[in-house]
Amino acid sequence: KVYNHETEKTEKLKMEDYIYGVVAAECPMTYNEEAIKAQIVAAHTYTLYLMDKNASKKYDVSTDANVCQAYVTREKALENWGSNSEKYDKKLGELIDEMLQYVITYKSKPIFAAYHAISSGKTEAAENIWGNEVAYLQPVESVGDKLATDYLSEKKFSYADADGMLKPLGITAKELASGKITKTESGNATLIKCGDKEVSAADVVEALGLRSNNFDMSASNETLNFTVRGYGHQVGMSQNGANYMAAAGSS
Repeated sequence: KVYNHETEKTEKLKMEDYIYGVVAAECPMTYNEEAIKAQIVAAHTYTLYLMDKNASKKYDVSTDANVCQAYVTREKALENWGSNSEKYDKKLGELIDEMLQYVITYKSKPIFAAYHAISSGKTEAAENIWGNEVAYLQPVESVGDKLATDYLSEKKFSYADADGMLKPLGITAKELASGKITKTESGNATLIKCGDKEVSAADVVEALGLRSNNFDMSASNETLNFTVRGYGHQVGMSQNGANYMAAAGSS
């Protein structure tokens, strides 16, 4: 049962049709087939995990990417693919048919199969991002991510602009600029101590629209500057990392 957050209606879909929409939204069809297979298994497993978790709700999953997996209709996917629509439609359909029999389990239950776009070169432990330890979501090296074209991103803010964005957190840009950042072994910021105030790094990332929690911060007389590594929450499978592994011959 899929809740469409735009129409506010719930509809029933076959599992293969829902997974088609998720993978079409989440994964480039230019990726190596083995990486797309990994994405299919992760998306399917996570869907089963949510169905169990949401058993008491009126729906199993939502189309809202902020609370669930991204999703597009088949029609929208074909439109997005343009002149490659026929080729990608056939490719994805065949890969789903092949892989839908596979699910990742831990203690006989579907896992929380987290995934993200690009890691910083090493993935992160779930407990450092979401506060709860998960035995199978631990840091691993993902060296291929450092070669991604958009691995690094830069953002600069005037103090006035940053003050406005940080106001809900109760800090100013100058307080943040002099803040002491606590980082994990993987390099992700978790806490920033600004004088006698402490703020969650995740809240700062959200407020400023940074691509990940793995960042370095510097300041000039006029601007607050950020260099950010990777894209996404950094937990579980790196999609770019999986594609790099696939290109190198991993199944």
